[in-house]
Amino acid sequence: MKVSINPFTIDKKYQTELQDKIDTFRTATHTNKSIFLTMITTFGIVRNMHSNSIVQNSLTMDDFFR
Repeated sequence: MKVSINPFTIDKKYQTELQDKIDTFRTATHTNKSIFLTMITTFGIVRNMHSNSIVQNSLTMDDFFR
């Protein structure tokens, strides 16, 4: 979970960290199934080339408190 007072921005460095976490999970679980990265944030994520290439879904506070 990411807490921020603004939409969260994924930069190149954080995209690499997320990809490393996905690769570690895939190796540890020996899965060959698809892995879908979902970001749970306070106010969403900024859509940019880094987030578009790795994030499949984004949930915000509004999704939980409607």
